[in-house]
Amino acid sequence: MLRDGRWHSLNEIAQTINVEYGKLIDVARLLAKANIIQFDEELNSVRISEEWSFLIEDNCNKISQ
Repeated sequence: MLRDGRWHSLNEIAQTINVEYGKLIDVARLLAKANIIQFDEELNSVRISEEWSFLIEDNCNKISQ
């Protein structure tokens, strides 16, 4: 979901991966502190940080091969 580089709501992500919303917020805050994702707390949305997007691209290429 995050591989497209767009903002995604935590509600959308929680429903997609079947995770409790409150736990997802905790994870989002942790990943944001590590600068792995950007977390807009006002909009409750996240996106992958550009400097970490290579991890998703590399893994997607390996999975599709």
